[in-house]
Amino acid sequence: MKKNATTGRLIINKNRIITGLAILISAILLAVILLPGYLDGRQVMYPVLTARHDIPRGKNITGEDISLSETSDKSLSGMCYSSPENVIGKTATRDIPEGSFIMQGDAAENFTSNTVYDSIPDGYLLISISVQSLARSVAGHIRANDIIRFYALDENGTAFTPPELQYIKVLAVYNSQGEELGSAYINSKSSASGSGSSNGSDTIRSPSVSQTTGANREHYESPSLISLLVTQEQALRLVELEMSGRHFISLVSRDDEERESEYLDLQQRVLESMLRGKIG
Repeated sequence: MKKNATTGRLIINKNRIITGLAILISAILLAVILLPGYLDGRQVMYPVLTARHDIPRGKNITGEDISLSETSDKSLSGMCYSSPENVIGKTATRDIPEGSFIMQGDAAENFTSNTVYDSIPDGYLLISISVQSLARSVAGHIRANDIIRFYALDENGTAFTPPELQYIKVLAVYNSQGEELGSAYINSKSSASGSGSSNGSDTIRSPSVSQTTGANREHYESPSLISLLVTQEQALRLVELEMSGRHFISLVSRDDEERESEYLDLQQRVLESMLRGKIG
C-alpha cells in the first residue's frame, strides 16, 4: 500500500515536471515569435525638420517656415536637420516644397544664388564698389536685385547723373568680412524709409545714430561692398567715381520686375546711343 502511494506521488511529480517544462518551452516559443513583432510596433522615432510651406531658394529661414516631425528611418534622419536652431537665420540653398524634409545642405550661413553669378549675360561683367558713407546716400539700405542710380559731382561741385549709370542692377551686398547680407539685415531699419518721388526714384534716409543704438544695433549690420552687373563702359565710369569718392546712390526700383525691365532696357538704349556716337 505504501509502495503504491509512493509510486503515485512520483508519477504526479513527474507529470508536474513535464507540464512545467512544456509551459516554459511554450513561453520561450511565444517570446521568440511575438516579441519581434511587438518591438516592430514600437519603432524608435527620430526628429527631423520639414517645410511648413514652400520655401524659395535664397529665402532667410525663420521659425514660421519649418516644422519638427519624426521618422523611423534612422539613415534618413542622419541626412536631415533635426533642430530648428540648425536652420533658423540661414538661407535656403534650393527651393524646398511644402512638407519636404530639410536635408543637410539645404540651409547655409553664406549663400549666393548661382543663377546670377554662374550665368552672367553676354557683354556684362561684375564689379564691386565700396560703401564709403552711409550718411551721404541710401547705400545702407540697398539689397540684392535693387535698381539704383548714381550721382556725381563735377569739378565745380555741381551734381549730375552720368548717363551710363542711370539704372544699375545690384547683384549682392557684403559686410566688412566679405559675407553676403540677405534681406534680414534691413528688417530693423524699415522705420528709416522715406517716401517715393514721382519720377521713379525713391529717396530713403540713412539711419541716424539714435536709430541704430540699443536693441536695434544688435540687428544692424552695415554693408561695405555692393556688387553690380554692368557693361565695360559702366565699369570704367564706376572706377572713376570710386577713385574720386564724389558719388552718391539712390534707390530707383525694388521688387518690381516690370519696372526693372523697363529701366534696364532704357539704360541699354542709352549705352548703345553713346557707343554709336563714339563710332560716328
